[in-house]
Amino acid sequence: MKHECLSTVFYFLILLFLSRLIRHFYKKEPHTSTSDGSIVMAIGIFSFDALQQLSFCTHKFSQVVTLELLIIWLYLASSYINQYLQGSFNVTIKCKVSQFGIGTWVAGSSILAMLIFRDFSCYHFVAWMCAFLAFIIWLIYLILAVSNLWLIVVRQSTVHIGIILLATVSTQSIALLTYFLFATSIGFFAYQMLIVLGYLFYLTGLFIIGRYLLQIQWKRIVLGWNSTNSIIHGALSISGLAAATTEIMPEEIIIGTWFLATVFLLLVEGISVIKGLYRLRIAGFTQGILVYDVSQWARVFTFGMYYTFNLSLIGHHVYTNCFIKEITHYGQYGVAVILLFELVNYFNHVMKARG
Repeated sequence: MKHECLSTVFYFLILLFLSRLIRHFYKKEPHTSTSDGSIVMAIGIFSFDALQQLSFCTHKFSQVVTLELLIIWLYLASSYINQYLQGSFNVTIKCKVSQFGIGTWVAGSSILAMLIFRDFSCYHFVAWMCAFLAFIIWLIYLILAVSNLWLIVVRQSTVHIGIILLATVSTQSIALLTYFLFATSIGFFAYQMLIVLGYLFYLTGLFIIGRYLLQIQWKRIVLGWNSTNSIIHGALSISGLAAATTEIMPEEIIIGTWFLATVFLLLVEGISVIKGLYRLRIAGFTQGILVYDVSQWARVFTFGMYYTFNLSLIGHHVYTNCFIKEITHYGQYGVAVILLFELVNYFNHVMKARG
């Protein structure tokens, strides 16, 4: 046990040094937004299940990925602290989109806490720290989300993209984290309240997005389609995952959630493909497709979450069909390819920014 604890510190220090070296080479003065937490979300959910299904993945490799994810999390946290000390953090979170983006920190911290608990028995205190921060940030975020959603519904504000559904994602991630930490030690009513609240946030957000889309032309919908709209199906996937994992919701609701998540995945990503083909024809691959935006990590997260949701349906004996079986057998490769593409896209972006 002592040897394992020391080797973990050794690996962490090596990764920290390499990460610092790469960071210095690629990006001298990074500016982070609240939505950068989606990087932790995306890599975290991939590591949680999809990575474990790949043949080359060993326990040691999984530990290395989790340690690197912790380093990314620490870099982002230090950047936010620096912004606060310099007095620029208030500007960062001034607009509603940035305030909704804080939800990525709740979900990212929750996933990271669960990964550390799973991979490092020596350092559960680090996981507890991440979990505690996730709970605290969520409580503050809850007030912001309720207030902003109410204003958007009443005043028909200009925020009408998938990022508003992070209210659902963050709440369901707290439900999953709580169950992971305490399981049946906490009454099931608490899990029901969290999961139902997440569904209510989803219905509210979907109403806002749907109301906007029904008012504009098809061409404008396609050209203005935002990467965070992937959360339309991702929020359903994490809701279904929370319901299946805690086993406190009727199976009919979980199965219905899966069907809706699947339909929305095909619809949302179908529109994204149409937009991508249009950009490819107009601007070419480099300028039309290989264009980085932090919101693209949301797509990686949602595909990873859909895969995990399908695994949970089989694992908890809720529901299965031929499509779900195919997803669980081969979906991990698809998620891995999407993640690798996003990593290439990111490093291509920072190299251009540096030069």
